[in-house]
Amino acid sequence: MARYNTVSLYLTVSGATVMTYAINGSIMTLTGATGYQVTLVTPAYATGWNQSFYNSTGGNVTLATPSGTFSGNGFATAATITIPHNASFTVVSDGASYIVTNNEGANITRTGGTFSGLLTANGGILGNGGNIQFNPSNANILLTPSGSGAVTITSAGAGTMDNVSVGATTRSTGAFTTLAANSTATFTGAIVANTGANNQSHTTTGSNTITISSGGTGDIY
Repeated sequence: MARYNTVSLYLTVSGATVMTYAINGSIMTLTGATGYQVTLVTPAYATGWNQSFYNSTGGNVTLATPSGTFSGNGFATAATITIPHNASFTVVSDGASYIVTNNEGANITRTGGTFSGLLTANGGILGNGGNIQFNPSNANILLTPSGSGAVTITSAGAGTMDNVSVGATTRSTGAFTTLAANSTATFTGAIVANTGANNQSHTTTGSNTITISSGGTGDIY
């Protein structure tokens, strides 16, 4: 009777590990406390082989290569890559480096490109709880819908948009709970203040004055 040697394609790692072997088609679940590093075998020892890694630690785990780099669509080329919680990567060796051929649940870093489909941080491309980060050094961020669509930016909780010009070229309507200006505020249309039972306060600091003028024939009551 023929005898077959079998090797399990499923492995678990629960802490910092330096791998001494690779298994083609394997999947490794990363468990235990978060924050450790798993170093794969030299890419030359696993040419053409694919290995998958799933992070179930609750935080980040780092994959490292002893030679070459990690690269792939949406990744910056480096000797290490970070797998966030609940994400999974598949890497394939080309003999000199590792190529990330599958990314489920991790952030995408791009220096250019177009997303023609839904880009979301709650499922979809970036996975559950991922961040969408735009960090151009000397470039603009363009969010332009095709057709008659709209760009909608919402937050499930309190959020801020700092140092951003809104309607600098084309003005439209806006609704604010509190409107504050640290410099000159210019209104080109009528100003209607409906405060109901609340008082209106017009206050200037220092020795300056408040001037109320109709700019033409009119009354101030």
